Amino acid sequence: MAFDGPGPFDGDACAFLQIELEEAPEDAEAIIEDMLAGAIEMPYVEVDEGVWAWIAAELVAHHCGREPERPLPSAFTDVPVKDVSDLVPLAKESLGVIADLERSELAQLWSEGNPDPFAQRLEELQTRLASVELPADG
Repeated sequence: MAFDGPGPFDGDACAFLQIELEEAPEDAEAIIEDMLAGAIEMPYVEVDEGVWAWIAAELVAHHCGREPERPLPSAFTDVPVKDVSDLVPLAKESLGVIADLERSELAQLWSEGNPDPFAQRLEELQTRLASVELPADG
């Protein structure tokens, strides 16, 4: 698929994740974790996987009470998700991967044009995730 940008919900790639969440809402936390971990584990992240990890990171921030300036689509936010604050470090790491020109097709596509909106959106999401109070161990 192609990336339509400038955000992860602005193109066709998000449809796959939306369908998956709608078909198995009871597995929402596992689906979100799989999308984040998948991007980290891949040596090279193609567009779709990058978009899915970006959406998953947005959902982690959303469910931790860190809303973006522009509301997320209700098709994603209406899916019942339990506590995902333990996924914050994974979300932050996956954003680092999808912003990496060496590892991410998404980053490469943005670098060919004007990378500022892409970088600004990822930095803003990183900032929201950094403000989440992580659960104490044990």
